[in-house]
Amino acid sequence: MKKILKIILCYLILILCICFLINFFNPKNNNSSNKLKVTVTLFPEYDFVKKIGKDKVSIDLLLDSRSTKPYI
Repeated sequence: MKKILKIILCYLILILCICFLINFFNPKNNNSSNKLKVTVTLFPEYDFVKKIGKDKVSIDLLLDSRSTKPYI
């Protein structure tokens, strides 16, 4: 019984180490800007976020400027 518990514990430690190493060596998303990405659906929201966030926010407007039909 103790031998089985030791084997299970060793496997768990091994799995945790592998997960840690995968996370540690995983290439990060190196954006040159650390801006918060915000997507809004209406222009008043766009304008509000633009004025509040200034240069710290990257804003996407979901509506086309020529119509009121949303697009993706």
